Amino acid sequence: MADQYKVDLTDPNFNSQLVTMGVTGSIHYAPHGTPAPKGMEEYPAPWVNMGWLSEEGISEAISRESNSFTPWQTNSPVRDAASSEEFTFNGTLWTIGGLATAMRYGIHEDDMEFVSDGEYVEFIQGKELPEEFRFALAFDIIDGSKHRRFVLPNASVSDPGDVTYNKDGLVGYPMTWRANFDQEAGYSVLRRFKEGWRPGQAGVDKSLEAAKVRDLGDWSDASLSAAGTGDTGASGGSTRTGGNTGGTAGVDQ
Repeated sequence: MADQYKVDLTDPNFNSQLVTMGVTGSIHYAPHGTPAPKGMEEYPAPWVNMGWLSEEGISEAISRESNSFTPWQTNSPVRDAASSEEFTFNGTLWTIGGLATAMRYGIHEDDMEFVSDGEYVEFIQGKELPEEFRFALAFDIIDGSKHRRFVLPNASVSDPGDVTYNKDGLVGYPMTWRANFDQEAGYSVLRRFKEGWRPGQAGVDKSLEAAKVRDLGDWSDASLSAAGTGDTGASGGSTRTGGNTGGTAGVDQ
């Protein structure tokens, strides 16, 4: 009789290092045509961090449409061909300064006016149909030493979302960004993963696995107490090399 199958939790893909959370992260903006940052390095100018995001963080979606072909002789399709693929990212901006406001309302900085005597900014909407602005965006998702970076060279706002003003929460700009194909870059989304795994390998890299596990150190060394040096004080507490122990015995001056 064949042995019954059991789940082996020692298999490489059960390694806890492969479990990831979106602990923190950021969104960076740059004008259209700005090159992607190198690797996982810091962002050079003109990339700028868009600031605080709501506690929901960042979400992404992939929408695919396809055509299936079912022959006369069967009721099931024998071929399926993708017809479109769309990548979108969502988040709520809590830093609602000039850049976030320009992005939410679709207004170029040249169409905004700063009124110096009243120290406010004004612009108009509704006179003409809004333009579709294109720009570069980069999303970073970080969990300790694990890091994901998604770069959109030709992003646009597909849904600016509704803004709510009340005393129960912060004012935020919910946004949905679409990753459009960029002819110069040759792609819609560039994805980078720094999480310990490699293409074609199960589990995580062995050279990284041990380094990611941290404990409190080896506390088994008893040489200090075995040496028996130093006055432990009247109450048998630990010896200090200087200052006042705060006890009744103290140490020699």
